Amino acid sequence: MKKTLLTLALVGATAAAFAQGKVSLQMDLAIQFGPASGMLALDSALAGQIIPNNGNTLPSHIVMVVGLYGGTSSSSLSLQGTAVLNPLGGNGTPDGYFPITHIVTTLPAGALGYFQVKIWDSTYATYEA
Repeated sequence: MKKTLLTLALVGATAAAFAQGKVSLQMDLAIQFGPASGMLALDSALAGQIIPNNGNTLPSHIVMVVGLYGGTSSSSLSLQGTAVLNPLGGNGTPDGYFPITHIVTTLPAGALGYFQVKIWDSTYATYEA
């Protein structure tokens, strides 16, 4: 009886895993700062350069978060998962990159997914804040 219950539990867990959408958040190009006009004065000298994440902090000491937003339409995106881009002490990847982050999405199984990547100051919980 225990063997049967264990088998049913494993089958149920496996079926649940297949019903979930899984996405790997990763970048194929290094992330760069935009124009100086949109940056804090302390960081403006880094405009157009790759964001350093080798353990050196930005002059403003901002730690940036990369977030994956997803939804079933382009107008209904919600935060699915995050990764820290430039943590204190570095993240073990080249400048402008972050470790690959595997995310289980909240999208319904089999649904067409729309995604967007946004970056913000980690002081705030989300890009919208």
